[in-house]
Amino acid sequence: MSNHKKNFPINNENGYTLAIVLMILMVFSVIGVSLMAVSSTSMKLSAGERKDQAVYYIAESGAALTMAELQQLVNALSETATIKSSDDFFTEFEDEVLSKTWNFDEFEKNQGESVMAEVTVKTEEPSKDSNSRSYQIISTGNIGERDRIVEHSFKVTFREGEGISIPNNLGIYSKDKFLLTNGTVIGDIIIDSAEAKGIEVTGNPTIVGNIFIPHTANNNVLEAEDWWINNNNPKMIKHNQNFTFPLPVFPDSFPREYKKMPNMQVSGHKVVDKGNINITHYSVADYIMPLMENYEFNNIIFNSNRKLTFDIGNRDVSIVVNKIEGGGHLHIKGTGTLTIYLKDNINIGGHLNPTGDNNLFIYVGPSANPQNPKTIVSSDYAKFNASIYAKDANVKLIGSAGLNGHIITGGKSVEVTGGTSAAANGTVVYAPEAHVELTGSGKLLGSVISKSLKISGGAKIEGKDPSINDIPFFFEGNNDSQGAELESLLIKEITN
Repeated sequence: MSNHKKNFPINNENGYTLAIVLMILMVFSVIGVSLMAVSSTSMKLSAGERKDQAVYYIAESGAALTMAELQQLVNALSETATIKSSDDFFTEFEDEVLSKTWNFDEFEKNQGESVMAEVTVKTEEPSKDSNSRSYQIISTGNIGERDRIVEHSFKVTFREGEGISIPNNLGIYSKDKFLLTNGTVIGDIIIDSAEAKGIEVTGNPTIVGNIFIPHTANNNVLEAEDWWINNNNPKMIKHNQNFTFPLPVFPDSFPREYKKMPNMQVSGHKVVDKGNINITHYSVADYIMPLMENYEFNNIIFNSNRKLTFDIGNRDVSIVVNKIEGGGHLHIKGTGTLTIYLKDNINIGGHLNPTGDNNLFIYVGPSANPQNPKTIVSSDYAKFNASIYAKDANVKLIGSAGLNGHIITGGKSVEVTGGTSAAANGTVVYAPEAHVELTGSGKLLGSVISKSLKISGGAKIEGKDPSINDIPFFFEGNNDSQGAELESLLIKEITN
């Protein structure tokens, strides 16, 4: 029997272990490198997205800042006394915004790069509603080389109001009392008081027109002699209307940004000196001063019956003046209009715009002491062709002065005496807080709005429908409040 040895495999596994470890390390290395690459790409993408988002926010911020400025402008224009209609409002608004570019660059830098927003405003096609218009704010945000654009739509609506509706054929409106001692009234009379003797007639006056009294009034509202009532048979009509005649909006302050005219000399005379216009020398006895733009003066001074002519051409210009005084004449030449903002008063012994036709408007500022208000006086044979709105001044038209224009005042007294003639295309004496008195042979062709009224002597009021639409102090309409509203609409991103 043979003896055989069996052969067994080698049992040493150290080589396999090393190989496995190396393979595992290789796999983890590949995975690690891949993860690092993915993480780096993600970080780069996130930074770009953040920058892109920041640019969008900058564009939005530019639109929001511009919207806030536009709201302030709308509010300011709503309170501007010379704006009477939607056309006036939108002309001023669009002149201010459509040609303007807003640049906002006060943002913090983004990773060392400048940040800014550039904004413009454009208009859509005009809507059928003349009181509303639509616009778009175009805001471009920028950081470095990145831009994004947003469009913010908005609408502006203008609401007309503070207008004045004067009844047709109105001769007199008196809130409290009307005293007629001789004289003549051609046109309707409206009284808003139901008190006894609200209308008191003495002498033998003439009334051609209806007398409207409140529906709550009794027959004793008219006090007159029986013979006068029998001879004239006045037609009394009761009304239930609520007549309101508010004062128009008066500027909160006069313009302050007007430039000063430089000093000028004529033949050695300082015709313009330190803000004063001196028409006080023979070399300027008939002086013509072109007004190419708005100016602010101190005083305009006359003497010796000399004349100053402002040549305004076809422009609408304004000046701010402290006072106008002395013996002389102020003329206006041109087809435009001149608005004078008068801080103190006007007192000249001569003509004011004698050849003018509805082209001079004067705002007279408030009195320094309201308890002792200033008085505007036109006297002698002077022609006074201007429309005046006085904050609180009293008015006296005496002698044989000729008035062609409108008188609007918040004062307490208006006097028309002597042979004064106020006979324009329809003059309005609009003094709802004043006692108005016409005496002598004075004549007024138009309407009187008063708190109380007295007519005596040969004075005459002839009612005529006034043309007040072109007067900047007020305009025809209703008595609702004027204003404008800005409505924010859609915000969206647009592409180049």
